[in-house]
Amino acid sequence: MSTLALKNLKEISLERCHRCEHIPPLGKLPSLTCLSLLGFDSIKCLDAEWDGDGESAFPALTTLQISNMPNLEEWNVGNAKESFPCLQDLTISLCPKLSNLPFLQALRSLFISDSSATLLGSLRFLTSLTSLILFGFAEFPMFPGGFLHNLETLQIGSSPIKTLSNMFNDLSALKTLRLSDLEFMPERLKNLNSLERLDIRSCNGLRSFPAAILEDLSSLRSLSFQNCKKLKSFSGPMKQATALQDLLLNGLPELEHLPESMQLFTTLRELRIWHCEGLCSLPNWLGSLELLSLFKIWYCKNLNSLPDGFKSLKSLRKLDVRGCPQLEKRCKKPKGVDSKYIIA
Repeated sequence: MSTLALKNLKEISLERCHRCEHIPPLGKLPSLTCLSLLGFDSIKCLDAEWDGDGESAFPALTTLQISNMPNLEEWNVGNAKESFPCLQDLTISLCPKLSNLPFLQALRSLFISDSSATLLGSLRFLTSLTSLILFGFAEFPMFPGGFLHNLETLQIGSSPIKTLSNMFNDLSALKTLRLSDLEFMPERLKNLNSLERLDIRSCNGLRSFPAAILEDLSSLRSLSFQNCKKLKSFSGPMKQATALQDLLLNGLPELEHLPESMQLFTTLRELRIWHCEGLCSLPNWLGSLELLSLFKIWYCKNLNSLPDGFKSLKSLRKLDVRGCPQLEKRCKKPKGVDSKYIIA
């Protein structure tokens, strides 16, 4: 690794080295920017051996993937004065015994899946993180708060999460939140003043969504519910409108009516309703969404007409109807009963 022949090497991928017990001193490579280690069954520790004995270990590395290392227990920084000074993107997956991450001063994006939940304790040292994705934890402990002030994107899924509890109290810079496999939503989500996008998907235990949550999200621009098989409604009152501009309802077979609280979405510009087989009618109050310019209705096979209030949508520029046999027939030009509503 110390020979000049490898000084320009930028990418290395080592896969399925099941019997390998020692990783060479890759940290000596001055130009290495991307490294993948996949399927090292016999490695128990990452330490000074792979760092090398230079002044700086992995001086140019920006992207690192460590995956399918079932016996890896520790990751320790070696004797170099500076280790991983440029590392920005880190992926850890299928490492069930790994208990710690070292201090990584430049790390901005972290993906952890199917690994030990004890790794979450290392997040307090990763204060430069802006993106965090967590998947496949057998147990999900209390989220470590007070350290991730710069976090802008958070995605949590494929874990048995029963409630969000107070997981997001200190995430005031968070802009995008994606959640899956939730069973319950809290009544409020306070302190997420910067949140612009909320995406809830594959939460098959979620039956209702507390509308009051949206009152706390003053910066929310985009809201989506996807493949939540039991979601039927928004529960509880909502006293004030949000800044919401884009709403997607996709794959909600038990949704029979649009939530009444949607009347307060007066800033809504795009509404998409896809694969909601239980939806049989649209309410007249849709006409109160004065800024709505795009409306897509796809594969809602039991929806058979547009409401009279639809004619009040003065800003509507496009109505897109697909996979709705009865509604498509009524909207077909020139003789369809609702053809007067077709904009494009």
